[in-house]
Amino acid sequence: MSPKIDPRVLRLARRIGKQIKAARIDAGLSQESVAKAIGMSRTNYARIEYGLTNVTIESLLRIADGLGVKLTVALGR
Repeated sequence: MSPKIDPRVLRLARRIGKQIKAARIDAGLSQESVAKAIGMSRTNYARIEYGLTNVTIESLLRIADGLGVKLTVALGR
């Protein structure tokens, strides 16, 4: 049995994922191109966009760099 994840974490992960996806679309990039640029599989990158994983700060920084945006943009601030 997997541990129960706090619903607040899930909501935050989804919100961050939506912001990352919006920034990627605004930049005219595909999931594949961003994932390749930051050294991540497309599957893992997609899981972050869909809010299905607890993304690390390191990954957030890599994604923001790959999208050419400040981390605050990727976080929706």
